[in-house]
Amino acid sequence: MKKVACLMLICILNLSFILNDKFYIKEDFINKFIHGLDLSIEEYGIRIELEGMSEKDFIDFYIDICEEALSVKGIESNFNIEYGKNITTLTQMEEDIKISGLMNNKSKNSYVELKFNIKSIEEKDKIDELLKKEVKLDDSKRVYKYAKAKLPEEELEKNVLNIKNTLKNENSKDIDIVYSEAGVLGTALARSPYIKNGFLGYEDINFAVMNYDSGVYLIVGTPIIYSSY
Repeated sequence: MKKVACLMLICILNLSFILNDKFYIKEDFINKFIHGLDLSIEEYGIRIELEGMSEKDFIDFYIDICEEALSVKGIESNFNIEYGKNITTLTQMEEDIKISGLMNNKSKNSYVELKFNIKSIEEKDKIDELLKKEVKLDDSKRVYKYAKAKLPEEELEKNVLNIKNTLKNENSKDIDIVYSEAGVLGTALARSPYIKNGFLGYEDINFAVMNYDSGVYLIVGTPIIYSSY
């Protein structure tokens, strides 16, 4: 009986650890997409939305995010700041990194967006490891992520089939795919260890297969693709 109780306690503690580290969970399915389809990632983006923060706290938060993100390339923070009537904007642009921030001083809503040009999933994981020190999710924060990767197959149907198989292998639910002139748009619910209404829930996944002059690309976002593509 004691052995069973100990095993249950270990399971509960492990689940609590997973659930509390929400920043890490949010990008987990992106990794599975990239690995499952054997893709080469080229672009990675993160958007952090905040509520009820003062202008000073928002600028301090932006500076902390900047310093962590830029440390990947060994670059110092040197951003521009502009003050409008009700809007404060911050921007730093480097060769492979863009970090922008905006605060509505009237509504107290704000966001920080980061865009990285990268060449490997290891670079993405390093970025996540650095940023999760600064970003802990609570009721005042929401994090959106996306990745863009080149697909090896030029034929659309083969790409769609490979994506469906990857989703099914991950026990995804409610897979919905819509064809458009530019390519394919899709949504799914991916199994993800977070609590929703007292039960283990599913994380929204949005994805698109788009034809560009440079090739066919997959864009995948959790829970949405916030960037234009």
